Amino acid sequence: MITSAKIPSWRVIGRIVRHCPGLFGWMTLMMLVWMLLVQVQAVAVQQFFDHLNGEVIGLGVLGLIGVLLLVRLARIIANWVNLRLRALFWVQTMGLMRHNLLGHILRQPGARALPGSPSEALSRFTGDVEEIPLFATFSTELIGQMAYGTLAIIMMASIHLPLTLISLLPIVFTAWIANASGNRIQQYRAANRQSSGQVVGYLGELFGAVQAIKLAGAETPMIGHLDELNQQRQRMVLRDRLFGQLLISSTANAVTLSTGLIFLFGAEAIRSGQFSLGDFALYVYSLENFGYFLSIFGQMISRYKQVGVSVDRLITLTPAEPQAFMRPGVIRVEHAHPALQTDLALADTPFSGLRVQALTATHPNTSFGISGVSFTVRPGSLTVITGRVGSGKTTLLRAVLGLLPSSAGAVLWNDTPITQLDTFMTPPRVAYVPQIPHLFSDTLRYNILLGLRRSDSDLLQAAVMGADVKLLDDGLDTIIGRKGVKLSGGQAQRTAAARMFIRQPQLLVVDDLSSALDVETEQTLWETIAVMQERTCLAVAHRRAALQRADHIIVLKDGRVEAQGRLADLLANCDEIQRIWAGSAENVSD
Repeated sequence: MITSAKIPSWRVIGRIVRHCPGLFGWMTLMMLVWMLLVQVQAVAVQQFFDHLNGEVIGLGVLGLIGVLLLVRLARIIANWVNLRLRALFWVQTMGLMRHNLLGHILRQPGARALPGSPSEALSRFTGDVEEIPLFATFSTELIGQMAYGTLAIIMMASIHLPLTLISLLPIVFTAWIANASGNRIQQYRAANRQSSGQVVGYLGELFGAVQAIKLAGAETPMIGHLDELNQQRQRMVLRDRLFGQLLISSTANAVTLSTGLIFLFGAEAIRSGQFSLGDFALYVYSLENFGYFLSIFGQMISRYKQVGVSVDRLITLTPAEPQAFMRPGVIRVEHAHPALQTDLALADTPFSGLRVQALTATHPNTSFGISGVSFTVRPGSLTVITGRVGSGKTTLLRAVLGLLPSSAGAVLWNDTPITQLDTFMTPPRVAYVPQIPHLFSDTLRYNILLGLRRSDSDLLQAAVMGADVKLLDDGLDTIIGRKGVKLSGGQAQRTAAARMFIRQPQLLVVDDLSSALDVETEQTLWETIAVMQERTCLAVAHRRAALQRADHIIVLKDGRVEAQGRLADLLANCDEIQRIWAGSAENVSD
């Protein structure tokens, strides 16, 4: 069993920043300029109040007002540029992380399931992915605020050091509380994310099983369970948000308390002449912004803990390669999208045979699978894998196609060992139809073509379902509903067969495709496969229509090859095939 590795949040953030170092550098520079202008504005306010108090200022009132207006305009421009840079940074980093995550998941064997439902995994693609770049952008603001805070403290201390230390005590104490609350923040955020994922995952399951829920009359209890999950989510979100807002508000209250201390202890300094009215204005103005800096600092502590939760959740999507989502790359957000591939290129070399040698594979976290299976598929032949329930037929097909990782053995295409089966065994070399084909809530035409360009006549010929198309309301343009809910089981399998035939692969791989077909359609299907020139088929089947047409039959029992050969020879010598042929065994694929 694969366990998720622990990666420090700071390392993840650093890797994300290195994806766009230029953008991050410019954002940091804009924040430094913006905060420097804040300090210039503070000095201008100080000079303005000193002038009102009778001190002579070189620029005069109008000059100071002009400086304030120019500083304000410069801050607006710097902020606008920074927002533009932030948006571009978010899009590029989030896009790259999602690209890496999706690419890693698609490269994994099909049997390696996601840690939860697809809908719950989708919640990690949204909220958890957004959390990391958001922290990175906030860190530029923290850098600017730190520069400003350092400069402000130096100026305040140069005017009156004891008063500066007294006014900073409440703020520093509040920051310490925020830092000490880090573990609680992390716990609340983890519970918040988990409860949100449960709601999203359950909604996805509800939408995918609407028909079953209606048939069972289970609408009320299912909605009741959804309500319970939503109430739990509400409690977790409220606890997470409330605790975070308490920390933020405590910093704001600390600023108010510090301002009160300035009023209390600064009055005597003003009367004694140690503290001018302008100095007082500078203190209040600087403390307000310094308090904002500590508020940002408290938020950063909170967000850093939350980033740790998001990192852990993303790693569970890629346990075999924990750093997959941080892989470097470039997302061209301002360039045109690449053209969609609407046709299939011809296979690189003619097919001369498929050899499976001592292939061994087991399902994850179980001991069930196949062991030491060997056979050969010759070009232009129909090879049928058969056996009773649990014999390993589907497991064998998935291992050959790379959908299930193998622990031993080899698969050779044209006498060449294939190391990356999952990427090699694809159209135009191989087309695969599983027992339960996946259909999309789109038109029948789209479900067959999936982006290819073919004429209607080609579609009808490939579909082996011309009569069914005529019965549908809009023919090939009929919306078949989620998972093909508007189609019968046979129609769904014929749609999957059409998807396979239309791609004209060198090797057809089908898993008990005729199980939901009537006798006449089944005969047509196998006849279609038989007359396809230069096409080879590897099929799981148990019906006589397939076994009679097979050039070679592989009989599995308990994950091993019991016997193989032609039907006549097997019927004479193999007890297992005799039971299947006689119908004494359960004729349902595993």
